Amino acid sequence: MILTVETFEKYVGQSIKDPYGRYVGVIAGFYSEIDSTISYVNVEFTDGSFAKLPVNRFEFEPDSVVLVPEWKAQALDVKRKLEITKKRIKALDDLYAKGEIAKHAYDEFKKKLEADLGKLKIESREVRKMLQSRLRELERQVEELEKAHASLKMVFFAGEISEPTFKRATDIIKRSIEKCDAEKKDIKASISELEKIETTPISLPPIAKPAKEEMPKAEEPLVVHVVEGEQ
Repeated sequence: MILTVETFEKYVGQSIKDPYGRYVGVIAGFYSEIDSTISYVNVEFTDGSFAKLPVNRFEFEPDSVVLVPEWKAQALDVKRKLEITKKRIKALDDLYAKGEIAKHAYDEFKKKLEADLGKLKIESREVRKMLQSRLRELERQVEELEKAHASLKMVFFAGEISEPTFKRATDIIKRSIEKCDAEKKDIKASISELEKIETTPISLPPIAKPAKEEMPKAEEPLVVHVVEGEQ
Protein backbone atom coordinates (compact mmCIF):
# COMPACT_ATOMS: atom_id res chain seq x y z
CA MET A 1 0.00 0.00 0.00
CA ILE A 2 1.53 3.32 -1.13
CA LEU A 3 0.61 6.27 1.05
CA THR A 4 0.95 9.89 0.06
CA VAL A 5 0.97 12.97 2.27
CA GLU A 6 -2.64 13.63 1.33
CA THR A 7 -3.86 10.15 2.34
CA PHE A 8 -1.59 9.87 5.38
CA GLU A 9 -2.51 13.17 7.00
CA LYS A 10 -5.57 11.69 8.74
CA TYR A 11 -3.39 9.21 10.66
CA VAL A 12 -1.34 11.87 12.45
CA GLY A 13 -2.23 11.77 16.14
CA GLN A 14 -3.93 8.39 15.81
CA SER A 15 -3.19 5.66 18.35
CA ILE A 16 -1.19 2.58 17.38
CA LYS A 17 -1.58 -0.99 18.56
CA ASP A 18 0.47 -4.12 18.00
CA PRO A 19 -1.07 -7.21 16.29
CA TYR A 20 -2.05 -8.59 19.71
CA GLY A 21 -4.11 -5.57 20.75
CA ARG A 22 -1.63 -3.77 22.99
CA TYR A 23 -1.58 0.02 22.81
CA VAL A 24 1.96 1.06 21.83
CA GLY A 25 1.81 4.81 21.13
CA VAL A 26 0.66 7.47 18.67
CA ILE A 27 1.70 8.70 15.23
CA ALA A 28 3.53 11.96 15.77
CA GLY A 29 4.58 12.81 12.21
CA PHE A 30 6.16 11.48 9.02
CA TYR A 31 8.84 11.85 6.36
CA SER A 32 7.92 12.08 2.69
CA GLU A 33 9.78 11.86 -0.63
CA ILE A 34 9.69 14.44 -3.40
CA ASP A 35 6.87 12.50 -5.08
CA SER A 36 4.82 12.98 -1.88
CA THR A 37 4.98 9.29 -0.86
CA ILE A 38 5.50 8.48 2.82
CA SER A 39 8.80 6.76 3.63
CA TYR A 40 9.07 6.97 7.44
CA VAL A 41 6.67 7.46 10.32
CA ASN A 42 7.43 9.21 13.61
CA VAL A 43 6.06 7.40 16.65
CA GLU A 44 5.76 8.50 20.25
CA PHE A 45 5.67 5.35 22.39
CA THR A 46 3.75 4.94 25.64
CA ASP A 47 6.97 5.23 27.66
CA GLY A 48 7.61 8.69 26.17
CA SER A 49 10.36 7.59 23.78
CA PHE A 50 10.36 8.71 20.14
CA ALA A 51 11.30 6.75 17.01
CA LYS A 52 11.44 7.03 13.23
CA LEU A 53 10.25 3.77 11.65
CA PRO A 54 9.91 2.70 7.99
CA VAL A 55 6.36 2.89 6.70
CA ASN A 56 6.38 -0.83 5.79
CA ARG A 57 6.39 -1.64 9.53
CA PHE A 58 2.78 -0.43 9.69
CA GLU A 59 -0.57 -1.82 8.59
CA PHE A 60 -3.04 0.97 7.90
CA GLU A 61 -6.78 0.41 8.08
CA PRO A 62 -9.53 3.06 7.81
CA ASP A 63 -9.97 3.22 11.60
CA SER A 64 -6.80 1.69 13.01
CA VAL A 65 -3.04 1.48 12.70
CA VAL A 66 -1.05 -1.64 13.60
CA LEU A 67 2.69 -1.65 14.20
CA VAL A 68 4.34 -4.93 13.19
CA PRO A 69 6.84 -5.93 15.93
CA GLU A 70 10.50 -5.68 14.98
CA TRP A 71 11.05 -9.42 15.53
CA LYS A 72 8.21 -10.24 13.15
CA ALA A 73 9.42 -7.78 10.48
CA GLN A 74 12.92 -9.29 10.58
CA ALA A 75 11.61 -12.87 10.54
CA LEU A 76 9.37 -12.18 7.53
CA ASP A 77 12.19 -10.41 5.69
CA VAL A 78 14.77 -13.18 6.10
CA LYS A 79 12.17 -15.86 5.32
CA ARG A 80 11.25 -14.10 2.07
CA LYS A 81 14.91 -13.75 1.04
CA LEU A 82 15.65 -17.40 1.83
CA GLU A 83 12.68 -18.56 -0.24
CA ILE A 84 13.66 -16.40 -3.22
CA THR A 85 17.31 -17.51 -3.11
CA LYS A 86 16.40 -21.20 -2.93
CA LYS A 87 13.93 -20.83 -5.81
CA ARG A 88 16.61 -19.14 -7.91
CA ILE A 89 19.11 -21.92 -7.21
CA LYS A 90 16.51 -24.53 -8.17
CA ALA A 91 15.65 -22.64 -11.37
CA LEU A 92 19.35 -22.29 -12.25
CA ASP A 93 19.98 -26.01 -11.74
CA ASP A 94 16.94 -26.90 -13.86
CA LEU A 95 18.06 -24.64 -16.70
CA TYR A 96 21.58 -26.04 -16.68
CA ALA A 97 20.33 -29.63 -16.57
CA LYS A 98 18.22 -28.92 -19.68
CA GLY A 99 21.20 -27.39 -21.46
CA GLU A 100 19.61 -23.96 -21.69
CA ILE A 101 22.51 -21.97 -20.20
CA ALA A 102 26.25 -22.16 -20.68
CA LYS A 103 28.43 -23.77 -18.01
CA HIS A 104 30.48 -20.60 -17.32
CA ALA A 105 27.25 -18.63 -16.68
CA TYR A 106 25.91 -21.44 -14.49
CA ASP A 107 29.10 -21.61 -12.43
CA GLU A 108 29.20 -17.86 -11.86
CA PHE A 109 25.55 -17.54 -10.80
CA LYS A 110 25.65 -20.72 -8.71
CA LYS A 111 28.70 -19.50 -6.78
CA LYS A 112 27.04 -16.16 -5.98
CA LEU A 113 23.70 -17.69 -5.01
CA GLU A 114 25.32 -20.25 -2.71
CA ALA A 115 27.32 -17.47 -1.03
CA ASP A 116 24.10 -15.45 -0.58
CA LEU A 117 22.35 -18.51 0.84
CA GLY A 118 25.14 -19.08 3.35
CA LYS A 119 24.89 -15.49 4.58
CA LEU A 120 21.11 -15.70 4.82
CA LYS A 121 21.30 -18.89 6.90
CA ILE A 122 23.58 -17.08 9.35
CA GLU A 123 21.15 -14.15 9.42
CA SER A 124 18.25 -16.54 9.97
CA ARG A 125 19.99 -18.15 12.95
CA GLU A 126 20.56 -14.71 14.47
CA VAL A 127 16.90 -13.83 13.98
CA ARG A 128 15.88 -17.10 15.64
CA LYS A 129 18.07 -16.22 18.63
CA MET A 130 16.24 -12.89 18.88
CA LEU A 131 12.89 -14.70 18.70
CA GLN A 132 13.95 -17.10 21.45
CA SER A 133 14.97 -14.12 23.60
CA ARG A 134 11.56 -12.47 23.08
CA LEU A 135 9.87 -15.78 23.88
CA ARG A 136 11.70 -16.02 27.21
CA GLU A 137 10.75 -12.42 27.98
CA LEU A 138 7.08 -13.18 27.35
CA GLU A 139 7.26 -16.29 29.50
CA ARG A 140 8.63 -14.17 32.35
CA GLN A 141 5.79 -11.69 31.83
CA VAL A 142 3.22 -14.49 32.05
CA GLU A 143 4.83 -15.73 35.27
CA GLU A 144 4.57 -12.24 36.78
CA LEU A 145 0.94 -11.93 35.66
CA GLU A 146 0.14 -15.31 37.21
CA LYS A 147 1.77 -14.20 40.47
CA ALA A 148 -0.26 -10.97 40.38
CA HIS A 149 -3.44 -13.00 39.88
CA ALA A 150 -2.53 -15.30 42.78
CA SER A 151 -1.92 -12.28 45.01
CA LEU A 152 -5.25 -10.78 43.94
CA LYS A 153 -7.09 -14.00 44.76
CA MET A 154 -5.44 -14.14 48.17
CA VAL A 155 -6.54 -10.62 49.21
CA PHE A 156 -10.02 -11.16 47.74
CA PHE A 157 -10.67 -14.39 49.61
CA ALA A 158 -9.21 -12.79 52.72
CA GLY A 159 -12.01 -10.22 52.40
CA GLU A 160 -9.70 -7.24 51.79
CA ILE A 161 -11.15 -6.13 48.42
CA SER A 162 -14.63 -6.13 46.95
CA GLU A 163 -15.82 -8.55 44.26
CA PRO A 164 -16.22 -5.84 41.57
CA THR A 165 -12.61 -4.73 42.15
CA PHE A 166 -11.44 -8.36 42.03
CA LYS A 167 -13.30 -8.98 38.75
CA ARG A 168 -11.98 -5.81 37.08
CA ALA A 169 -8.39 -6.62 38.01
CA THR A 170 -8.81 -10.29 37.03
CA ASP A 171 -10.15 -9.31 33.60
CA ILE A 172 -7.16 -7.05 32.97
CA ILE A 173 -4.69 -9.77 33.98
CA LYS A 174 -6.43 -12.41 31.88
CA ARG A 175 -6.42 -10.18 28.81
CA SER A 176 -2.72 -9.50 29.28
CA ILE A 177 -1.97 -13.22 29.55
CA GLU A 178 -4.02 -13.90 26.39
CA LYS A 179 -2.03 -11.27 24.48
CA CYS A 180 1.26 -12.75 25.65
CA ASP A 181 0.10 -16.24 24.68
CA ALA A 182 -0.96 -15.03 21.22
CA GLU A 183 2.46 -13.47 20.63
CA LYS A 184 4.23 -16.58 21.95
CA LYS A 185 2.26 -18.73 19.50
CA ASP A 186 3.19 -16.38 16.65
CA ILE A 187 6.88 -16.46 17.60
CA LYS A 188 6.98 -20.26 17.83
CA ALA A 189 5.40 -20.49 14.37
CA SER A 190 8.04 -18.10 12.97
CA ILE A 191 10.88 -20.09 14.55
CA SER A 192 9.49 -23.30 13.08
CA GLU A 193 9.14 -21.74 9.61
CA LEU A 194 12.71 -20.44 9.63
CA GLU A 195 14.12 -23.77 10.83
CA LYS A 196 12.22 -25.59 8.10
CA ILE A 197 13.31 -23.33 5.26
CA GLU A 198 16.93 -23.38 6.51
CA THR A 199 17.17 -27.16 6.59
CA THR A 200 14.97 -28.22 3.67
CA PRO A 201 17.30 -29.31 0.85
CA ILE A 202 16.95 -27.82 -2.59
CA SER A 203 15.56 -30.52 -4.84
CA LEU A 204 17.86 -31.17 -7.76
CA PRO A 205 16.57 -31.80 -11.27
CA PRO A 206 16.54 -35.44 -12.35
CA ILE A 207 19.65 -36.47 -14.22
CA ALA A 208 18.84 -38.01 -17.56
CA LYS A 209 20.26 -41.49 -17.80
CA PRO A 210 22.05 -42.34 -21.05
CA ALA A 211 20.22 -44.81 -23.20
CA LYS A 212 21.50 -48.33 -22.79
CA GLU A 213 23.41 -49.55 -25.80
CA GLU A 214 22.17 -52.83 -27.10
CA MET A 215 24.79 -55.51 -26.98
CA PRO A 216 25.44 -57.01 -30.40
CA LYS A 217 23.99 -60.43 -30.69
CA ALA A 218 26.53 -63.17 -30.71
CA GLU A 219 26.80 -64.72 -34.13
CA GLU A 220 25.46 -68.24 -34.31
CA PRO A 221 28.16 -70.77 -35.03
CA LEU A 222 28.30 -71.93 -38.60
CA VAL A 223 27.20 -75.52 -38.83
CA VAL A 224 29.06 -77.48 -41.45
CA HIS A 225 27.49 -80.66 -42.70
CA VAL A 226 29.91 -83.14 -44.22
CA VAL A 227 28.33 -85.07 -46.98
CA GLU A 228 30.12 -88.27 -47.87
CA GLY A 229 30.44 -88.90 -51.54
CA GLU A 230 28.99 -91.98 -53.13
CA GLN A 231 31.34 -94.90 -53.28
